[in-house]
Amino acid sequence: MASSQSDDYTHDHHQPKKEPGQSSSDGSDSPPPGGPSRATGYPPPMGYAPPMMYPPPGQYPYPPPAGQPVGYPNYNNGYNNNYPYAQAPPTAYYNTQMYQTQPECRINGFLRGIIGGLVFLLILTCAISIFMWIILRPVIPVFHVNNLSVSNFNLSSSPTFHANWDANITVGNPNTKLKVYFDQIEVFIYYNEDDLLATSFSNPFFLETGGNSVVQAKLEANNADRKQAGVGSWVVDKMAKDKSTTGNVTFDIRMALWSTFKSGSWWARHVTIRVYCEDLVVSFMGNSGTANFANGKSKDCLVFA
Repeated sequence: MASSQSDDYTHDHHQPKKEPGQSSSDGSDSPPPGGPSRATGYPPPMGYAPPMMYPPPGQYPYPPPAGQPVGYPNYNNGYNNNYPYAQAPPTAYYNTQMYQTQPECRINGFLRGIIGGLVFLLILTCAISIFMWIILRPVIPVFHVNNLSVSNFNLSSSPTFHANWDANITVGNPNTKLKVYFDQIEVFIYYNEDDLLATSFSNPFFLETGGNSVVQAKLEANNADRKQAGVGSWVVDKMAKDKSTTGNVTFDIRMALWSTFKSGSWWARHVTIRVYCEDLVVSFMGNSGTANFANGKSKDCLVFA
């Protein structure tokens, strides 16, 4: 038995070693047909077809068709997909746009505060004015014409038309708590309601509570004066016809007064007053150019504010 073992050792020692992957020429390494599998040690199952050798994922036995991506996309679902290369982490996003909403909110709030304050002051001022107007109860002054006279009334021809008017107008202040200041007074005289003949300004004055005053208005029309608007020839013809027919001519006096109602030094209200003294008839003495108030009575005027 010792001889047999030494022969086997000598045979194995002189036998050249087989490289990995090299098949044996005598077939001693291949398992016998039908024998048990070297990997499992069990015979192959009977009645089943041998397993198909599919290529690994992403490999085709033939070139891939045109337009078809090679392999599977590297989809990262949060689990380890056993791919040799992990997907690169997403790059950090930096917002380069600067938002400065806080200063804008402060500016908007400041503007809203200013506008709200102005509106409040306006409402407060109006409320105080209305309240004081109700308490003081201002009344519009009263106007009436005492006398109207005409002189130098020349109707010979329109280019040389000339006339002078003197009006005596009484103004009364019926207020018991307010003084009235007339800062500017403008007087107009019309014929036939629409034809302006002359205009002038009177001196400013003021009225105490319950006081009266007289306005002396002097007006002049002169077509020879280029500084004045001339009276039209048709107007002169109408006045000449009235004078020759009845001996009377009717005029209208209108006034515009820029006034201020005051109560002491703490309340004031500016008011524009318009006065209409209509149908003032003057009577001429024959063919003279002088005329006076026909009725000799005062004429009340309409007052608007």
